[in-house]
Amino acid sequence: MDFNFQINGNEQNEHEYDVVIIGGGPAGATAAMYAARADLRTAVIDKGLTAGALGITGKIANYPGIVGEIGGAELLERMRVQAESFGARFIQDKVQAVDLASEPKLVFGNAGTYSA
Repeated sequence: MDFNFQINGNEQNEHEYDVVIIGGGPAGATAAMYAARADLRTAVIDKGLTAGALGITGKIANYPGIVGEIGGAELLERMRVQAESFGARFIQDKVQAVDLASEPKLVFGNAGTYSA
């Protein structure tokens, strides 16, 4: 499994998206898949695959669409790969603040600022 994330570049247009999702867990990855599938420029800002509860879960035996058991990190990786196949971009960063009053909306991370 490949758990590498893209790290932000310095180009301004790399930080502009139609949708910015905070958190790459099951809900975030699912939202990213549907947004990217709708041809929206989609970014998922996540501090790391194993940061959430699912990432550190050893075995899951009751997830829809999965027969038998699967590890939490493997399930997250499958979700990420599926979202990326539609064009979603996963970025490893820790969000520090958001500005929902501005237009476009701004998400401030340690590695950069993202707008949507």
